[in-house]
Amino acid sequence: LTPGARSLRSRSSWPSGAIDERTEGSHGEFEIGPGQDSRRARLRWRCRRGMRELDVLLIHFFEASFDKLSETEKHTFQALLELPDPELQAYLIAGRASEDPDVEALLGRIRTSLHP
Repeated sequence: LTPGARSLRSRSSWPSGAIDERTEGSHGEFEIGPGQDSRRARLRWRCRRGMRELDVLLIHFFEASFDKLSETEKHTFQALLELPDPELQAYLIAGRASEDPDVEALLGRIRTSLHP
């Protein structure tokens, strides 16, 4: 990693804003309901990157699989979108592994979403 770059080694090392905390008793911030369509649309928009390869991979995964993810996986996906394009490219296209098994499992699902 380059100096100052974030790592996917553990979720605790991610910036505090990368994973939003749910309030107790909430029904999940990604469930469809009043106001949720715009949140989902904003998240889909964040799948658009500066690299065409990432655009294709992330948007396809989002459209095909996002609704099937658990709340934890949805938060992990949201945190992945906080990473700069070169880091995402390293994880998703170059195949760099994450030390966090949960993150690596999601990365694997994203990597294979175009070619199962």
